[in-house]
Amino acid sequence: MKTMETTAARDLSKFIVPSIKSFEKHHGSFAFKAKILFYADSSHYKTAKNLCKVFKDIFGLEAEVVSSEESSQADIVLKTDSAGGNPESYSILVRPEMITISSPSGRGLFYGLNTLIQLIERDKNGSAFSVPCCRIEDQPEYQWRGFMLDVCRHFMSIDCIKRYIDILSFYKFNRLHLHLTEDQGWRIESRKYPLLTEIGAYRGKSNYGGYYTLEQLRDIMDYAAARFVTVVPEIDLPGHCQAALAAYPELSCTGGPFEVSEKVHVIHEEAFCAGNEKCFEFLQDVFGEIIDALEPKYIHIGADECLKNRWKACSRCQQRIKDEVLADENELQAYFVRRIASFLKSKGVTVIGWEEILEGGGDRDTIIQVWKGCREVAKECISNGYRVILSPTSNCYLDYVPARIDLEKASQFDLNIADSPAEKELVLGGEACMWTEDTPQEILDSKVFPRLLAICESLWHGAAVENYQEFANRLRSHYNAVSEYGIEYNCSFPES
Repeated sequence: MKTMETTAARDLSKFIVPSIKSFEKHHGSFAFKAKILFYADSSHYKTAKNLCKVFKDIFGLEAEVVSSEESSQADIVLKTDSAGGNPESYSILVRPEMITISSPSGRGLFYGLNTLIQLIERDKNGSAFSVPCCRIEDQPEYQWRGFMLDVCRHFMSIDCIKRYIDILSFYKFNRLHLHLTEDQGWRIESRKYPLLTEIGAYRGKSNYGGYYTLEQLRDIMDYAAARFVTVVPEIDLPGHCQAALAAYPELSCTGGPFEVSEKVHVIHEEAFCAGNEKCFEFLQDVFGEIIDALEPKYIHIGADECLKNRWKACSRCQQRIKDEVLADENELQAYFVRRIASFLKSKGVTVIGWEEILEGGGDRDTIIQVWKGCREVAKECISNGYRVILSPTSNCYLDYVPARIDLEKASQFDLNIADSPAEKELVLGGEACMWTEDTPQEILDSKVFPRLLAICESLWHGAAVENYQEFANRLRSHYNAVSEYGIEYNCSFPES
């Protein structure tokens, strides 16, 4: 990440993304030595060690963690704030002799450091670094600040995913939602059902595709956790499953045969057969493998865009409706989802689903990700006691072309939908979505940036950007740093 050249009397807070809640500039500056000494108590020692590597990678400065006996010599002190409060909050105090970052948690200390990095200036020769003396107080408004990446329509390498984890964590995102299964590809290993990847991970004459082993996904999750990002795997059901049915057609209503779909802009009719007990055995086995290998806190089960035409024509599905005294196929979906959700909950996993998971009735332990009729649907959800994640297509779908969602439109993402403090507790936060029907890895950055930074701003503050002109100016000043991170942002977006 490139640092900014010193300019007299400049308010560096105007360069920070997301913006800081409270910035108080003082006289003087802290000048970095050739070797930086960190001090942290034992609970944050690992964080301090990671920060040493960050300073070496970004600035080329040597750094080490000193013992408590040498703490008085430290340049940067990471301090636990015993007063408590929001665990993601942090404060920074820069004095000429020392920088202190305080937070109730390692996560907050990490965010504080990422803010500090954006404040660091270099001299005109690029050889000396300093930070203006100041006091900063900052914290996010909502706890869920996510990015969804579809790795099915186009496969993304492990290096790409890890690079995005680094970028997300720098901008204080704390969730990476990986969309792992689709009609166009099954991207996660199953040792019990090997055909899922032998057949389901590849499509077409070119045999396009790929998958991640459970060990690789565990490595991704550990890599993310070290950067305070929680990975949320998504296994989509009962629709969006043609890749799985290509491997195991007996789990469908018709018996197949099927191919992994090459049509990326089509909602397919195929679904897991809700009247076939083997479907539930299969899904419980697959989820069991995932839980044992990855130990996820959350699993997203999709439940979106299941057309139900196959169920209407399927004798086994119709028999299930009769046996369970269900009204229709919507209630059959609710039955299907409840069975899978109950299994996951029994394993200690929190279930997430797209808003269609409520078709036919829902479970208030499930988190609802709202995307279509966002504000109205979300308000109805929280009024009925559901927790929600907001991903409105109007602001957060980064696969949409700039003519549909430009930078200003993305900056107007507003999470303020609650009418009371109790309802606000149910609004966990929001998530930007990157569906990859038209986006191979090579052009991912240009679809995501700079709009993701506008959503980052809204997620941190929980509201639409009030002064778009100020934000556009701040972002323009930030673009050098974005470029130095190797991000190939889309220059076609207007800057003001």
